[in-house]
Amino acid sequence: MKERTLLVIAGLNSIHIFNIVKYVLIHTGMKITIYNMEGEKGDVNQQYLDFFDAHNIRIVGGGSVAKDGIKNYMKRSYQDIKALGRFDIVNLFFVSHYIAPILYHFRDNYGKIVLNFWGSDIFRSNMAKRLSYLPLVKVADTLSFTGERARDALLKHSFFGNCSDKCVIRGMGIPLVSTIGQIRNAPKERRYEWKEKLGIDKTRITIAVGYHGRSAMQQYEAISSILSSTQFATDAVQFLIPSRGMESSNQVAIEKILKEHKATYKMYDEYMDDETMAEFRLLSDIFINAQTTDIGSGSMIEHVCAGSILVNASWLVYPNLDKREIKYFVFQDFSELPKTVNKVLSEFQSIKSLCEQNYGKYANYLSWDAKRESWLKLYEN
Repeated sequence: MKERTLLVIAGLNSIHIFNIVKYVLIHTGMKITIYNMEGEKGDVNQQYLDFFDAHNIRIVGGGSVAKDGIKNYMKRSYQDIKALGRFDIVNLFFVSHYIAPILYHFRDNYGKIVLNFWGSDIFRSNMAKRLSYLPLVKVADTLSFTGERARDALLKHSFFGNCSDKCVIRGMGIPLVSTIGQIRNAPKERRYEWKEKLGIDKTRITIAVGYHGRSAMQQYEAISSILSSTQFATDAVQFLIPSRGMESSNQVAIEKILKEHKATYKMYDEYMDDETMAEFRLLSDIFINAQTTDIGSGSMIEHVCAGSILVNASWLVYPNLDKREIKYFVFQDFSELPKTVNKVLSEFQSIKSLCEQNYGKYANYLSWDAKRESWLKLYEN
């Protein structure tokens, strides 16, 4: 029997893509080719490449809008996807307005078309971009969403309305939660070792702001708002700021305001392996989630399972937090954020004890083992 073939088109530096390959796609029994729609093969994390190579997954490098410009990126993507030829299934992760029209053009090359909407490809897109998806959406066999909100946001437009019968929900497993579970009860001495490794003060309360350096995290807005409060105890707190992917101008602005207020902080722009990331989550006493849009960030959930006190923007709605009775705090806008943070700091020990219980409420639901079977149905004939 001829081996079935799968073409995955995705941004290969995404941890989410890596996890889907690791926990789902290698279990399909298909011959897999992955086209990196966000750069050359050499741009991909070497640890990811080593894993792909060990599982005989072919990696094909693509162009980059940032490096090539839109016109050259579109031209190269067209040529690359044409050259890849025919596959039993094509699976596009993150429905890009650049790639969707190209896949539609070559639609006859694929026995089945599966589109995975991330959420940001809906919530951070305008109407023109969404309309560019429409031809491909109409011929696709399956439309997969990470949650109901993303699905409903697409289907509310009348021209997408008749696609509801091919929509499915496929939530992400979060493997880091298992790592957090394995080390969350580590003794104080070991936690001191983690703090030393990560440059964290042993006595201060830590506030992690965002989980990535991109501007959509609104880290500057959150930090400047907190520091504007005359009641904020700067000398009792250390800010932890993930800065990977941060524009230099944004980093300069953030560091400037922190130094002006004599605040203690540490910025993290390096890649962290799973164990180090789990340690970072466990050492983050408070997590500020102020990004512009989201439908269920894995990083946010990792913080919740690690016992971080979640301080969440009102415009970010996560029904599962309430469904599972997760303790967290909400601020309506940035002017209210200092008051919310000061409240948490004033009752820190009692609130932290409550949040330590969140792991047991959420963890089992989040494993890839629990989600793999439903994901594999996407790749059936």
